[in-house]
Amino acid sequence: MILALESSCDESAVALFDPARGLAGEWVHSQIALHQAHGGVVPDMATREHLRQFAPLIALARAKPEFTAVSEIAVTHGPGLAACLAIGGAAAKALALALRVPIVGVNHLRAHAWSPFIAVHAEAPGDFAERMKAYLPHLGLIVSGGNTLLFTIDEARQFTVLARRLDRLRNRCR
Repeated sequence: MILALESSCDESAVALFDPARGLAGEWVHSQIALHQAHGGVVPDMATREHLRQFAPLIALARAKPEFTAVSEIAVTHGPGLAACLAIGGAAAKALALALRVPIVGVNHLRAHAWSPFIAVHAEAPGDFAERMKAYLPHLGLIVSGGNTLLFTIDEARQFTVLARRLDRLRNRCR
């Protein structure tokens, strides 16, 4: 069972994922309403909101029976707002110490790249590897938080960036 934490910008998210069975639970707190009046994400407000929301979200995950099977923690390590990422990283480290399990850093943009395949896994987790072959090679475009990425995923599931752009003027969640 993988416990996943996400805090790159304006959402705090926690999930439990079993590679053999799929998603066991997910809990998300969106900050959209909080930042709407400001026309974009305010980094200090986002950081404080992660501090307020992670404990309740983790408590929801801990209430699931599957939580006792956590063997690994995945946490977003970038790109994103540094202070927001630090909150998720600190929570992941504390949980890893308490549970005596390893931590794996996850690139936020690569997670977006793989996200379309969650539904493929959910339909038949046991056949996922075979079913993925029908979707590869894959060409993708990500536009997220000022980051633009054109990429491929080949038959060996190797991720290759073909082009990238970081919009520093508009990017508040880099």
